[in-house]
Amino acid sequence: MKKSILLKVLVIGVSVYLIITLTGLCKDLILAKSELADLKNQAVQKQQRIEELENLLSEGNEKKLIEKAARQRFDYSYPDEKKFVDTYGK
Repeated sequence: MKKSILLKVLVIGVSVYLIITLTGLCKDLILAKSELADLKNQAVQKQQRIEELENLLSEGNEKKLIEKAARQRFDYSYPDEKKFVDTYGK
């Protein structure tokens, strides 16, 4: 009689442990899938950027590439060019 009660308690304990472990693993799997989707999205964006830069270079127009980089990275503009700055919300 005591052995069957002990066996039942042991089976229930192992079952609870397995359920908790599987729940944690499922949570980790969901997080990993989400991270994978984010990384795939980043890879697509990087590939689009690479294709854009390759197109600029293949056109043989490095001046456009240099101008675009100067405008984006260093906020350069031509002396006679008018620039507008949106200060709303600051």
